[in-house]
Amino acid sequence: MASPFPFTSGQVLTAAQLNGIGDYTDYSASMTFTNFTLGNGTVAAYYAVVNDIVHYYGVVTLGSTSSVTGPIQVSLPVAASKSFPYEPGVVYLVESGVQNILGTCNVSGSNMDIRGVNVVSSLARSTSTSASFPFVWGTGDFFSFNIVYQKA
Repeated sequence: MASPFPFTSGQVLTAAQLNGIGDYTDYSASMTFTNFTLGNGTVAAYYAVVNDIVHYYGVVTLGSTSSVTGPIQVSLPVAASKSFPYEPGVVYLVESGVQNILGTCNVSGSNMDIRGVNVVSSLARSTSTSASFPFVWGTGDFFSFNIVYQKA
């Protein structure tokens, strides 16, 4: 793999070169969705790549013309190396002014599934989002995520 950095192994780095490692890139305008229409909602999403590790975080806020029609899927800025059988980060699903729900995500290829935690028979389970889970989505509601995964 070619190095993404403008320096070589063993070189003494300047402060500017060190500061450039892991610079964050705005991914807000490039993010795509499945089963979710942003409409007049807003997105603030950023990512950084250091070697093979991607740190990706963001907030998606629903506007009056936003809608959820099924399990929410969000594009990754860099494809994942493999599907993760565990959740690579944390998600919050917030019904504005009412409740905050802890969530999880699954990463596969170029996408991330946004999921909520649902308690069934005293066990917490990761459950796909929908138009009515974990709540009926409306204006001002949002989901946020903070994940780390290995790039392809």
